[in-house]
Amino acid sequence: MGLKMASANIMKEIRKIKKQLINKALKKGIWENFGQKEYLKLKDKYSKYMNVFSVETDKRLNEELDGFYNWCINFNDNNLKGYKNE
Repeated sequence: MGLKMASANIMKEIRKIKKQLINKALKKGIWENFGQKEYLKLKDKYSKYMNVFSVETDKRLNEELDGFYNWCINFNDNNLKGYKNE
């Protein structure tokens, strides 16, 4: 799996997980450690691709993972309100 494929796969997977987390949060509210389990699963899944191709690939995958992690820790009730109106 090259950079483009790995990056596309992780981005697609992150979008899917975000949607699932938002739907769950709409039903149950936001919980402590929101998205942490999903983040750790993604990190484990894509860590096997790190150090295989290039520093550029590692950097891109880490940027995607870090972006998802930051989204999870910064997601709050105010963000959720925007989805309730849709």
